[in-house]
Amino acid sequence: MDSPSRAKQHVLRQLDAGATGCLHTRLAGGITLSLYVMLGEVLAVHASDDRERLLRLLANSGTVSPDR
Repeated sequence: MDSPSRAKQHVLRQLDAGATGCLHTRLAGGITLSLYVMLGEVLAVHASDDRERLLRLLANSGTVSPDR
């Protein structure tokens, strides 16, 4: 299992490189996170846990506003 900082660094490198596809990582507690990207832009995110965590990730990335 990757540490959060290693997983974050990997994802950021892929986005900076203009990746297209689906990036998968496993977080603490066995939570699976899938980021769907095209040309380095996040199109969608799927998490195996609750909606609140997913919404926080989207809000933190600026994809959606926190008040939505």
